[in-house]
Amino acid sequence: MVQDNNDQVQVNVIGIGEEWQDFSKQIEKVINQPMVLLTSETYIASYMVDSKSKMTFVLMDTDREISSECIKLIEQQRCGHSLCVAVLKQSDSLNEKAGQDLRSLFDSVFFVDDNSRIITIIEELYKFINLNGYINIDLAHVKVFFEKNNSVVLVTTVCKGADRAMKASHKILSDLAKGDNCVSHPKSMLVNVYSNKTEATMVEISEILDNIIDFYPENKLDTIWGTALDSNLEDEICLTVLMAC
Repeated sequence: MVQDNNDQVQVNVIGIGEEWQDFSKQIEKVINQPMVLLTSETYIASYMVDSKSKMTFVLMDTDREISSECIKLIEQQRCGHSLCVAVLKQSDSLNEKAGQDLRSLFDSVFFVDDNSRIITIIEELYKFINLNGYINIDLAHVKVFFEKNNSVVLVTTVCKGADRAMKASHKILSDLAKGDNCVSHPKSMLVNVYSNKTEATMVEISEILDNIIDFYPENKLDTIWGTALDSNLEDEICLTVLMAC
């Protein structure tokens, strides 16, 4: 759970369909408010207009058809909403055109085949925009990143010990090379380094950035990085990377 903060950016999570009920308690712990469950995607747009949140996650199964009426409403009314992210359960029936349509409908789309990844994506993006440090990545950075990049993956890891920075960067690179996360020609990245009792040093941050950038020598990575304090950590560092591919 992310610590309470009066200045926190409000985040909402909307689950389309009763199948998301099982996630409600976990998500409430992350965003500090109840998840909204809707029985039909046609209600999404009207809910967004009334919402004061700066970021909304929409959870749905890719087998569920999005009505053309719903698509028009979201396109018309999303202009007043800061950021709208879809997190979708991967399906073998999803074709390339449907995937492109979804990416054009939302600011960003994450396809997942593991339920635990759903919570991870919501929690890490929530931390990106709500945890503060000496050098902050905020909602504006995330929004611009999504606007510029059509395909984005998110990976995160927690490491401790004297060589925690090296371990974290190597673990991130390993995860970026796996399965659906596979990134061979990245264009840009957002990097956030979280720490607490033993704060991350500039030496550690430089080591992390150098290791990731040097791994892709043929790519000139556009990099934005930040640091934040996370009270859930002790002597560890948490490294989270949004990579555009």
